[in-house]
Order: sequence, then C-alpha cells, then structure tokens
Amino acid sequence: MKDKISIIIPVYNDERYLPKTIESLLRQSYQNYELIFIDDGSTDESGKILDKYTDNHKVSVIHQKNRGVSAARNMGIQNSTGRYIAFVDGDDQVDSDYLTALYLDMTKYNVDMVHHIYTNLFQDGRTLSSSGEDIHKIMTSVGYIKSQILAGKDTSVYAKLFKLSIIKKRGIYFSEDISNLEDMLFLFEYSSCIQNVYYSTQSHYNRIININGVAYSPFNKKKMTALMTFDEIEAQLSKTTYSFDKEELLTLNSISKLRNLIYFMTQLILLHEHDSNDFYKLKREALLIYRNYKNKIPNKIKLKYWLILSIPHIYSRVWKLKNS
Repeated sequence: MKDKISIIIPVYNDERYLPKTIESLLRQSYQNYELIFIDDGSTDESGKILDKYTDNHKVSVIHQKNRGVSAARNMGIQNSTGRYIAFVDGDDQVDSDYLTALYLDMTKYNVDMVHHIYTNLFQDGRTLSSSGEDIHKIMTSVGYIKSQILAGKDTSVYAKLFKLSIIKKRGIYFSEDISNLEDMLFLFEYSSCIQNVYYSTQSHYNRIININGVAYSPFNKKKMTALMTFDEIEAQLSKTTYSFDKEELLTLNSISKLRNLIYFMTQLILLHEHDSNDFYKLKREALLIYRNYKNKIPNKIKLKYWLILSIPHIYSRVWKLKNS
C-alpha cells in the first residue's frame, strides 16, 4: 500500500470558502491520506461545517481556543499518523492530483522534501503563478536555502511535502511567537536537517486570494514579529557546520532582513509614525546591516534604503501607489 499522507488544515472563520476546500481535498486521486482540520476558535459557522464531515473516516476535526495558525498547525503535526505531511489553508483549494504529484516526486527522486509552486486565484478571475520560471531539478538543502528561502521567493509551506519522521525527530514546529513569516522559519529549520529537495514548478495548489484574509489584512505592528525569523535564522546559522557556505548564508539572511526592515519602515510612515520609537529602532537595525554588508547589498535594495531615509514620505507614497 502507498504511504499515508497527513494533510493539516488550520481553519479560522473560513465558512465562505471551507466547503469548496473540503470537497477539493476529498477528491484526491491519491487515496491513502488523512485530513486533520484544526478549528482555531472560529466564531462563524466553520466549526459546524467541519463537524458535518466527521462521518468520513479520512476526516478528523480538532476544536481549540483561538491560538493562531502556528499553534493550529503544531496541533495538526502532533496528531498526524502519516509518513508524510502536507499543508493546506482552510480557504484554499487543490487539484485532484495534488497529493499524487507530490508523492510521485518524493518517491521517484528519493528526496527529503518536494517543493511545488502554487497559483494565486484572484476574485476578478485573474491568476498568477508563484514562480515565473520553469524548473524541475534536485537541489541540495543548502542550495535550496540560498535560492528560495533566503531569497524570499517562496517561503510558504503550501504545495510542499515533508517527512513526518524528520519533523518529529528534530522537534521542528512553527514558532507561536511569530505571526508573520513563521512559514519561512519552519522551512529553514526543516531544510537545515535534510540532504536534498526536489523543486518543480508544476502547480496543483490554488491559493484563493481573499482580501479579508490574514495575508491581506491591514498592516499592524504584530506583523513586525517577522523580524524575529531572521534573528532566529542568524542564531541557528551561527551554530551550524556549513563551513564555506556559512558566511554567504549569513549575508543573504541579513540582506533579506534589510528588505523587510525597509518594508516595515514604509508601513510606519504610511501610518504617520515616522517619529515613533518603532521607526527609529528599525532605522538603527537597517543602518547596522547596511554598514556591515554595504558591498554585497544589491543596488536595488540600496536605492530603496537611501530613498526611505532621505525622502521617506515621497517614497512611501510612491510605494502605496505602486502596490494599490
């Protein structure tokens, strides 16, 4: 019999999208799987919708007080019984071959992780792939960390297949103190424990762009916990034995953090908090990184850095127009 795959689905107030999500998961061509739904304290009808499916032997539902997506996913990991783990969000949908494609690549190439891409589906009918490339290859774990995670290309856990044995043996869980880029830290910690990844730009995961969802919610200072991800990665890299790759990885991590510092500084200016303590703290961190890595920072990031410092209000308005 083919290996069992556990699919972990955190749910929070997803009643509008949840039925289609569940039905897409129940239509999988790969049959040996379990669905673990974690109702993270939903206040709408999500919990009741989930309970209607508990007669299906593939479905289990866990209700818990609202603790956030990381805690929900961790609960799912703890209750998983499959050899492999995949993640789906409660407002997304997957093709019928989602699991089949991931499993075939995992077994065919004998790797520790499979990375596929996802497709963004917008409410106006537009679609946008998470990658504009056409790549199908085995990558070393270090190569994957460099080209994907620290490059900030795709740091989500969607459309990926992981080995549960590695997660549990290494104690890899989502940080419940981080509410933005928590996926990135999980991916980094997992990738640091493995040998290789099969990377393919085939897509069977449809990310429904919900403008009212967490990813598109208005900026708030809680999102700045993302910076803790880079600090934790730096701390872990400092303890590794990557030898010749170590300094390059530390540099890439710092540059990635600088990109995010610039973004958060921009958001604070838009909130009219240019003179806040938070802004000056970010500014100091950005200056330190700039001084330490000046010769290695891409020119595009250098330009943004100097614009945000010299003409912050103009830069933030241009950013808002460009991203509106």
